[in-house]
Amino acid sequence: MVLSTTGRRPLRRGGVRARTALVARALLLAALVVAVFTPLAERPAGAQSAASSVPVLIYHHIDETLGLYGVTSQQLDAQLSWMVNAGYTAITPSQLYWGLYQGGTLPAKPVVLSIDDGWPSAQIFMNYIAKYGLTAAYMLPNYAAFSPDQIVGMSQWGEVCGHTVDHAHLDWMGYDQQYAEVHDNKVWLEGIIGKPVTCFAYPFGGYNDSAIQAVKDSGYLMAFLCSWAPIPLDGTANPYLLQRINVDGAYGVSDLAHAMGDWSI
Repeated sequence: MVLSTTGRRPLRRGGVRARTALVARALLLAALVVAVFTPLAERPAGAQSAASSVPVLIYHHIDETLGLYGVTSQQLDAQLSWMVNAGYTAITPSQLYWGLYQGGTLPAKPVVLSIDDGWPSAQIFMNYIAKYGLTAAYMLPNYAAFSPDQIVGMSQWGEVCGHTVDHAHLDWMGYDQQYAEVHDNKVWLEGIIGKPVTCFAYPFGGYNDSAIQAVKDSGYLMAFLCSWAPIPLDGTANPYLLQRINVDGAYGVSDLAHAMGDWSI
């Protein structure tokens, strides 16, 4: 994983772009509330979860080559089976956002399942998600190996999130390049699924101050990185620096459980 950096380049953005971004973010939040969630007035104030944190898991490749970014189909099957039997409920990034920042109720044992990069083996991942009746998030760059119809299906049975045009090292770029990578990817995805894309994942977990600003200016409500820890539910989580846990190919079920903060096995 690429280590996060800060403050590498000064911001260069015009007033029109900044004002447009603020309007876009307001509209996205309104669409998120109307389309996905019960109105805030109908929900108990300050509702959270019996859990103290939410693990967000990252998968990359589903294949027989074990490594830092690959798990076998047998591993995935065993991990999902354990989660279901242990009482975990898979939620989308939008549901996570609602619970973290809008007083929404989360399940007693929530988990977010995500897969990055749009490689063909994401279809295997989707098949296992369907097998267990779960939901997942798909972080897709513009080169994703899926047809528009398949991407629409991902958005209907889970949630589609941005991942830049070219899987770019955002922390190696200045603001203008960062904005183009982030914004153009978002426009591309929204043109396919026909609804707002509100979640983003930094490729390689790499970011800096101007990258965060580019994500905000593009109209995203939240962004994920890689910090190898669950997200706390104590109100301290930055919506643009949300932690995820990479699922290592060497993980057995108990290893994954412990990474998630679950020591029941």
